[in-house]
Amino acid sequence: ENPMVLVRNFSEILGRLSFAGRAIDQLKPFLGPLFAWASAVPSGACLELPRAIKLILGFLALGFGRGPLRIPSQPLFAGPAEEAFRADAKAEGLDVVVGGWECLGNTQCINARWFSCKLDKKSAPWAFRHGEPFRQIAALELFTTLLCVLVFDLRSDGGSDKRLRICGATDNFGNSAVVGKLMTTKFPLNVVLMELSEQLRVREVELLLDWVPREQNVEADALTNGEFMAFDPARRIEVGPLGDKFILLNDMMETGALLYDSMDAAKAAAKVEGAFAPGSQSTVAGKPAFKRKRDGLRISDPW
Repeated sequence: ENPMVLVRNFSEILGRLSFAGRAIDQLKPFLGPLFAWASAVPSGACLELPRAIKLILGFLALGFGRGPLRIPSQPLFAGPAEEAFRADAKAEGLDVVVGGWECLGNTQCINARWFSCKLDKKSAPWAFRHGEPFRQIAALELFTTLLCVLVFDLRSDGGSDKRLRICGATDNFGNSAVVGKLMTTKFPLNVVLMELSEQLRVREVELLLDWVPREQNVEADALTNGEFMAFDPARRIEVGPLGDKFILLNDMMETGALLYDSMDAAKAAAKVEGAFAPGSQSTVAGKPAFKRKRDGLRISDPW
């Protein structure tokens, strides 16, 4: 196998995946890091793919290997799209707390299952990547949504032709849009989105994440502040180690951090050295990398 790839060819293949993603939602969450890397390196360069990119492509190949990806023309859902949970996350200094409660069937707080747990550098090192967890608040909020799916074990029981449609609530407006379009290039938010998407796929669940104002999410906010008076202690779910329940989050967080750190370093060096913008004439390994006109994949390797 040739470990090198011409970035221009990689971008053209990425374009095809993006086109396919218009019909196949399962592809979309995995495209963000691919787009981020392709836009950060010169298009005329011949480079070895970073480990994170290889991991994503390998995971996609594994998915295609399971058989054709099919989207039903008329999806069937078991049950209405009712609100299943509300979640919140707090990051103040080095204090990081996530919490959520299950409200299926308009359950009141006192009768609801709930959780509240602290995260630290051991359980969620990605949240402390830049030393200040509040910078990762969007990823932490989406991670709490992911925890709700796992902790409350939300899944369909209607068979292979039935999917469960549920609603969740968050007071992070951006995350409702991210889940809606299933795409972001921001790390580590994109890794949490990948994991959430895969968990929903294997559980045959469609999640509609709604935004609610903070003043309407006071119960979940209370869980992050250690205020449990409205909840029954007997219905608390202790969140233990979740590493073995994740499909790809652990590996992608580790490799993704290396990828984005290298891209940040390259961008910083380009500013200092006055290098050309990505996609224009630049240098690779000390040699000029010129763009030259050539046939694209639509000519050399048509559909």
